[in-house]
Amino acid sequence: MAPTLKPSKTRLTKTKKTVDELIRDSQSLTAFTLPTLDSAEETVDFLKGRKATLAQRISDINQATASLKTAMSCFEKMFEKISPEDQAREQSSYEEYLRGTPSQQQRHYWESSWRKKLKSVYASSTERNWS
Repeated sequence: MAPTLKPSKTRLTKTKKTVDELIRDSQSLTAFTLPTLDSAEETVDFLKGRKATLAQRISDINQATASLKTAMSCFEKMFEKISPEDQAREQSSYEEYLRGTPSQQQRHYWESSWRKKLKSVYASSTERNWS
């Protein structure tokens, strides 16, 4: 029996959706404004909590991205195992599935944007006059 691409396509689609959702849901974490807090200590505690949340989110995105790379690799291996006739029939699907995965550049942009935001908020909070 010839191998089929359907399980690989399903896994790739689900994994891609997970990565997309994590990135989309994480964008709000980079677009926050620092609330007015009573002291510098409260501000630092708030920022430490925000930093921990962002670090966990980045870890989740990295794990999902690793799963996506594995799914892509499995999809490519399954594609190579099917007959040349099936490969010709599935070629457009193959290109569409691999082209639709998020790039490293998109992930890097998100990570660098939250780091810049966190640094600017932390810098502005430490410059405030806490009398």
